[in-house]
Amino acid sequence: MPHTAALHTTSQTLLAITSAVPDCLKSVAVPIEVNDKRITALVDSCSSESFIDRTVAGRLKLQISKSSRKINVASSLYSTEVTGTCYVNIRLNNTLYENVRLGVMNQNCGDVILGQDFQSRHSKIIIEYGGSQPELKIPTLNNEAICNLCIAKIPKPMLFPG
Repeated sequence: MPHTAALHTTSQTLLAITSAVPDCLKSVAVPIEVNDKRITALVDSCSSESFIDRTVAGRLKLQISKSSRKINVASSLYSTEVTGTCYVNIRLNNTLYENVRLGVMNQNCGDVILGQDFQSRHSKIIIEYGGSQPELKIPTLNNEAICNLCIAKIPKPMLFPG
């Protein structure tokens, strides 16, 4: 069973990660071009940031700025390290997104994870599943995206209010 979602309390980073993109997520796996090379991205509404797999970044000969921070997976005690950052041009559905920031991680669940930082460039993201039920619309609250794990946007509470 894949791990899903993570929260790192000091940087308020939320991440959904799996050991491999299972068949049930193929509807959110999309072909993209990164710096004119075709790869696959997972559109992940529960990931607050976007990431690229370290092996893929190396294969694409991306310039990586070193950094080090932990990302903790909320469904377990598993954590992984973001080892760097790079900026790339992404082409998706004939739209070019320039200088997209991607965290670099080992053993990503796909080539690239497109998180909320990327998705929020749009007024909405539509993913068609082909199910028999009518569409399900998840509204926003005070113009903030709703996600079952958006606790990352909640400020730290005071322990002893005064």
